[in-house]
Amino acid sequence: MLTQRICTLFAPRGAQSHRQPLPTFIERRTPIPNALFKLKTIHTSPRPDDAINRCVRARANAYQAEFAISKSKAVASLVAAEAYRHAMPLLSSSNNICDFVSCVAHALLIGVLDESKGSKLLYAAQIASTSLRAARGK
Repeated sequence: MLTQRICTLFAPRGAQSHRQPLPTFIERRTPIPNALFKLKTIHTSPRPDDAINRCVRARANAYQAEFAISKSKAVASLVAAEAYRHAMPLLSSSNNICDFVSCVAHALLIGVLDESKGSKLLYAAQIASTSLRAARGK
């Protein structure tokens, strides 16, 4: 049960950020190309690096495509962060939950996610892990 111990998450309690939250949506003049979101198929990665690489590739492709259209680094960065989040694995199996945690941790390290959104995503992974364990017990 090493996987269960590794995937057990503890969200920080009482952690508050003094930063202003980012806007929840961006008003775009041009839609994001559909080719960027072809990664929505469900993948079960044998290694967490595969999931991280998938998210990083989606972010890089979205950044390049949006920057070519808008010529704005700020808009391209926000669109790239959205593509990164869309490429993250679904919380449907224990392997996917571990991959999801890896992607969230990497996103926090490289600045794609802020701390408050990252802690909410990690808490969601904790709930999914607990629910999965409870479903297996029945």
